[in-house]
Amino acid sequence: MSAPATPVSNGYFPTNSADYYYHNPPHPIHPPHPLHPPPHPHAVRTPHSGHPPHHHSYAVVPQHQHVPPPMDLPMMPHTPPLYHPHVSAMMQPSSPISPVPPSPTIHQTSPSSSSGAYGDKTVRQLLSAMNKLQSVMGQIAERQGEILDRLSLLEQKAGRMDESVGKFDEKLVRLNNTADRVEARVNDIDDTVGKIDDQVAHVDEQLLKSDDTIAKILEQAEITAEDSRGIRARVEDDESRDAFEKRLTALMNGVVEKLIGGLGNEIKEIKKMVKENEKLKYDPTSWSGRSQYMGQRHKDAVSLAEEEQKAIHV
Repeated sequence: MSAPATPVSNGYFPTNSADYYYHNPPHPIHPPHPLHPPPHPHAVRTPHSGHPPHHHSYAVVPQHQHVPPPMDLPMMPHTPPLYHPHVSAMMQPSSPISPVPPSPTIHQTSPSSSSGAYGDKTVRQLLSAMNKLQSVMGQIAERQGEILDRLSLLEQKAGRMDESVGKFDEKLVRLNNTADRVEARVNDIDDTVGKIDDQVAHVDEQLLKSDDTIAKILEQAEITAEDSRGIRARVEDDESRDAFEKRLTALMNGVVEKLIGGLGNEIKEIKKMVKENEKLKYDPTSWSGRSQYMGQRHKDAVSLAEEEQKAIHV
């Protein structure tokens, strides 16, 4: 009995079942021995002689994937049979008496139709993904436009705020300058008020002196009047009335000249102080009453002195 007819490759065959999954490089073998008879004509199937002997799971092969060659040729003697789940189902040992039966017809989908359906599905998925991507990009563009609009609005607001801050700084500078001027004016007013206080104090002192002077003048006038009465009584006895009047007139003229000289100087000084005080008045609401009172006192003193002078002349 001869060895079972096993398919062999045309120079290559896998030595391990993992070669179908990891596509290890095939191992070369020697050509068949010339003593062996050629294989049965029905045992070898080429791509142009019917359906391929390999399993239908290899109908659709991804791109760049290695497809093992068909294994319908008998193996060399003393070669271990190939055991693979996809190949062992098709490799049934034939009887030595009966010829090798033809390979069973396997109904399967064509590679072109299955690959086309897979490609269409992939294209549809790619198109849907591209549409989603375009919609997302459109939303991102709209959002970016809104962000740019907001940024422009913020820039405009920042510019207006800068202008407002600049105007506020200018106003603040003007307010500071005004405050400095007001402070300087207040200092001037304080100095003026101090000067007015000094002038008022001086006027008070002069009025007191004037009061003392007027009192002394009145005392002297009274003494002169008493002297004139005594002189008049003595003159009536010794001299004539004309001589008495002459002597009395000379005496009174001397007294009046002295009084007028003293009072004239005092009155001139008082008038000068009053004029200076009127010139230095700054705040009439605060000092008008006092100034008027002091002026009235001055006027009273002057009028009193004039009345005394008139009484002396009479």
